[in-house]
Amino acid sequence: MLRKIFPLFVSLLVALPVHADTAIKTASTCVSVTPTITAGAYASGDNVGGLLTLSGLFRDSGSALVTSVTITDRASQGADIDAVFYSASVTSAGDNNAYDPSDSDNELTTCYVPVTTHVAFNDNGLSFQRNVGCSISATSGRNGFVQLVARAAPTYASTSDIVLKVCVLQD
Repeated sequence: MLRKIFPLFVSLLVALPVHADTAIKTASTCVSVTPTITAGAYASGDNVGGLLTLSGLFRDSGSALVTSVTITDRASQGADIDAVFYSASVTSAGDNNAYDPSDSDNELTTCYVPVTTHVAFNDNGLSFQRNVGCSISATSGRNGFVQLVARAAPTYASTSDIVLKVCVLQD
């Protein structure tokens, strides 16, 4: 009896398809931060705020794809601002000082996003860049790091006039 059942069992095993879970698991998230900035004028090329930490931007793998960068502008300046992403914490020259990373800090740059589309409202506005598609990573941990750099000469009225929001697809 066993001799008759065993070949049938083996043929069933051979015929069964094997499915491996090869799907890439992603999740999306947005992280916002309000930098402390100067209530006053900036020159083109100045840091807007210090180095910003985007807490929890990454999952365990420490990499993500930037989908959008939005700057809420409570002073309605509509100024071009660059967002420079780093894979680790770097030394910032500080708010309202010239952006001038060291050579070693510059090598930690993972993405550069010019935020150049502006929408003005009555007394505030938004600046944004959509469909960024820029890969960023962290050397360790779950936090991302970004420096904002003015590419115009905005004048802000309050030390909390802007809010940065970065949206990503996490690996």
